[in-house]
Order: sequence, then C-alpha cells, then structure tokens
Amino acid sequence: MGAPETPPIPLPQSYTAYADKNFTDIKLSHHPASSPTATPVIVLILHRPKANNAFTEHMADEMVRAFHMFDVDDRVKAIIVTGQGRFFCPGADLNVGFGKGSKAGRERIGEHRDGYVFVIDTKISPNVVGI
Repeated sequence: MGAPETPPIPLPQSYTAYADKNFTDIKLSHHPASSPTATPVIVLILHRPKANNAFTEHMADEMVRAFHMFDVDDRVKAIIVTGQGRFFCPGADLNVGFGKGSKAGRERIGEHRDGYVFVIDTKISPNVVGI
C-alpha cells in the first residue's frame, strides 16, 4: 500500500483577492496589478511596514503556503519578492522570535531557516528578489 495521496491545492482565480482574505504579513499582486486574474508574473510583498518587514515565523508560514500554490499553478512563470515601504527585510524580528526551538524557546542554528528555504526552490524559475 502506497503513501496517501496529497489532496490537490485549490488555486485562486485572483492571487490579489486571495491574499487580501487569507494573509496578513504578505500581500500578493499580479503583474500588471490591474489584471483581475492570475498572470505569469506574481509579486509577493513582505507586508509588515510598521516593523520594517522584519521576518517572523507567521510570515514564513504564509510564504510557504503561497509558494506551494505557485508551484502547482501552470499560469505562474515568475515570482518577484519585494518589501512594502522603505525596507525589504532587515532579518528576523527579534522582538517576536521564532518559537519552535527545542530548549525553553531557543532554537538550534538554522532550525527555522532550513524548513523554509526548500519551499522557494520550486519548479518556477526565476524567483526575483527586489531589494
């Protein structure tokens, strides 16, 4: 008996509308932004401007969910990652931290990073980061 099949990921007609309803720390846009439906180029915007887009575990989880959709969506050919406002991302939000650590809230080196890096290594090429 083989492994259970993964249920298909439902794809939205509009990534912009989907993100507005389902994400708080990232925004998604089509390119051109005026398109009401998904386009070959999707813009993923880190959206924590009050914290200069500092990276959190919640933001990473939202990015993982978005990249899983992009990976199975044949309409998407390229992803641009950028930040809202003046900053792209200064790094981890040290005021929030990453809570999956193994010792009293502390994490091992690379514990949060290693789980998220692989999701960006999708079939979609290129992934462009606008700093």
